[in-house]
Amino acid sequence: MNLILKLAIVDYDGTLFKEETIPFLIGLAKNKKIPRLDYYKALIKIYYVVIKYKSGLDKSFDKERFHHEAAKAFLTVFNNMRKAEIESFFQEASIEAEKLFNEKIINEIKRLREDGYYLVLLSGGFLPYVKIVGEKLKFDKIFATELEFLDKGFNLDKEMDFITGKNKRKTIQMNFPKEMNIDWDQSYAYADSYFDSDVLELTGHPHAVNPDSKLNKYAKEKGWEIIR
Repeated sequence: MNLILKLAIVDYDGTLFKEETIPFLIGLAKNKKIPRLDYYKALIKIYYVVIKYKSGLDKSFDKERFHHEAAKAFLTVFNNMRKAEIESFFQEASIEAEKLFNEKIINEIKRLREDGYYLVLLSGGFLPYVKIVGEKLKFDKIFATELEFLDKGFNLDKEMDFITGKNKRKTIQMNFPKEMNIDWDQSYAYADSYFDSDVLELTGHPHAVNPDSKLNKYAKEKGWEIIR
């Protein structure tokens, strides 16, 4: 008889971590061992992406594309850093991030782990950073945007498979197919954005965490639990 698996899927930005990763990492980059010139070059690129998005002139430049372009712009800050230096930066970032964790979600994670749930961390952030956080919190599986290291920096010419929007549900369904015997009715999910609602709907116990206005309204209509 196959083991029945119960999942606890936790979104990172805005849910487990109370802030957004890119602004958080930008702030750290300013104060850590990042070359000044590289930092300001990356900042200019990020501002350009923000202005392009805010202007609304390019109708194809939606919120998801904005997040992707802003992430790639930020990653240029590492263009002159070797892998060990970048990993050291992300290690320090993970320590600082702990100060901004949502304690209610931390307690939920502990409770569900004790109850035998398979813990899944889901993030549109960078795997070299999110993996450190997830391993510290003893998640069983961590999904985030994979990056290819070069001799210095990352390969930004390679197409990145960002774990955002519809890709989140797709990622879960690809990695936990029907043959794995998942008990979706007894599974839990936690997220803060309406863009994550299709992941929340996979489970019998969806939780909207400090939800944006659209998710807040949707969660009330669905009768989902709201954590503030």
